Amino acid sequence: MDDKAKLGWRLRQAREEQGKTLEQVHRHTGLSHYILQNLEAGAFEVVELVYIRLALRSYAEHLNLNAATIVQQLETLCSPPPPPPQVRPAPPARSWVRRWAALGLSR
Repeated sequence: MDDKAKLGWRLRQAREEQGKTLEQVHRHTGLSHYILQNLEAGAFEVVELVYIRLALRSYAEHLNLNAATIVQQLETLCSPPPPPPQVRPAPPARSWVRRWAALGLSR
């Protein structure tokens, strides 16, 4: 089980321990069944990350979980990899070096 699935499982486990159904959570939070099911499955790519973040916060608060910690876990799991390092191009050769090279002369 990957980390996203573990986070979703944690949500489902908390909901079930409280004896709540998805329908009850839906009615209280206004989150769609589709979103709730995907949150519990760890499928956080179903909509834009900003909406998943809001839905996850709302769901965690409804379950009396630490919403800030849960959202931080989401951020860690869904953050893009760092960009590759920028390679600087070599500085241009001095004009007199290029001219000599073009003429076949060396220093």
